[in-house]
Parts: sequence; C-alpha cells; structure tokens
Amino acid sequence: MNSELEKLIELTLADGQLTDKERTVLFRKAKELGVAEDELEIVLDGKLFALQRNSQSNSVKYGDVKKCPSCNAQINSFSSVCGDCGYEFRNIGANTSVKELSQKLDNVVSECGIKSYKHMVGRGYGDEETARRDDITAKQKYVIKNFPVPNTREDILELLYFIQPKIEIGFRADKNVFDWRNKYREIINRAKSSYRSDKKVFEEIAQMESNLKNSNTIGYIVCLYSTSSAMFKWVLSMLGIMAGCGIAYLILKIFNIK
Repeated sequence: MNSELEKLIELTLADGQLTDKERTVLFRKAKELGVAEDELEIVLDGKLFALQRNSQSNSVKYGDVKKCPSCNAQINSFSSVCGDCGYEFRNIGANTSVKELSQKLDNVVSECGIKSYKHMVGRGYGDEETARRDDITAKQKYVIKNFPVPNTREDILELLYFIQPKIEIGFRADKNVFDWRNKYREIINRAKSSYRSDKKVFEEIAQMESNLKNSNTIGYIVCLYSTSSAMFKWVLSMLGIMAGCGIAYLILKIFNIK
C-alpha cells in the first residue's frame, strides 16, 4: 500500500467513521496512485472492523439488560428507556444489521461515484448521471435482495423501522421499493416468530404486515413506471411511438385516406 494513501486513510478514520465524501476522495487518490480499488476496499474494511470491535469491547448492549440499573425494574430486551424511572440506555453495540446494510448501500454510491459512464451515453441514456443513477439502483437492488435477515430481536425490530419508510407505494417511491417490500416481508416473518410471546410487540408487527398489504393497483402501476430505469422508459417510449404509427396507418387504410 502506498505510504501517501496510508496517511490519508489514517486521517479519514481518525474519528472512527468514514463518510461518503471521504470514501470518494480515497478511491480517487488510489486511482491517481495506481492502487487497485479492491486492495483499498480490503484495507478499509479491515480498519473499520478493527475500530468497531474496539468500540464494542468497551460497551454494553442495552438489548442484553434485563433490569434497569437505576430502579431495578424489569424491562423489555429492546427498550432504550426504562418505563418506570425514565433511565436511558446507551445503545452503542446494537443495531449492527442497520449499520451494515447502510454501509453496503453507501459503498455502492461511492464506487459508482468514481466510475465513468461515457460509454453509456447514447445507448438509452442522455447523460452520464442518469446512467450512474441506474447503475447505483441495480447494485443496491442486489445488496437488498441478498442481505441476511438478522437473528437477534433488537436487530430485527431496528431493521424493520429502518426499512419502513422505503416501502411506501407512490410516484416518489424509492427506486428499489419492490425489493424493499420483499425484504420487509422476510423480516416480518422472522419478527413474528421471535416476538410470539410478547403480545404488545407481536400486535405491532401484525399491524406492519397489514399495512404492507394495503396498496391499490393504480398505485402499483404508477410506482412501477416511476421506479423503472431510464433505459426501460426509453424502450417503452419507442414502443409507444411504433404503436402510435401503426394505429395511424390502420386508420388511414380503413378510411382510405391518402
């Protein structure tokens, strides 16, 4: 690894985090120095993992707490605040699935941010940015579909709350709304099994499942078109033009219009 790049990596990880902007800068610098992207990715993943492990070793997950240390009241394993005295638990080590999924999605944006899409212009795309957005959507689709459903109760609930805003059907829906909805169903099935003995949470999960099913057909059609790739919309436009020309030709033939 290039020494100049190593120093830059240490600086960006000084606060224990790696933002999208910092990641983009690192990949751009690596490209300038002739360092392979996969090599940089391995180094970053290793350093981030080490930082996260060190942080977790000095922390206690609130999901493991069974009694409030302030008033000794019994609490639910996923609670962040004691219902009796209001004591707030600092959840430092939990929510690992949400963090991992967010990181994977951010990585896709960073990787696509430094790629060139000039070769796509004119092939259904009017500019590079449109091609880049479609590529990001396709790669994030793969991440969503293959992301494993967590086993711990805390992670299951947090992941449900994280995905919930992304499953809304409408003209401004998330580009991968249908994949989010499939993943949401998977997690709900796991959640129903995990919280079967907790009536209050089980009812909340059942309501989430009910809300997922309440989507009208028109909304689905609008959502399907609005989330389609630019290439697919271009193909639809061409088919529409061809169909229009065909209908016009038939009308002229039927009425013998010259």
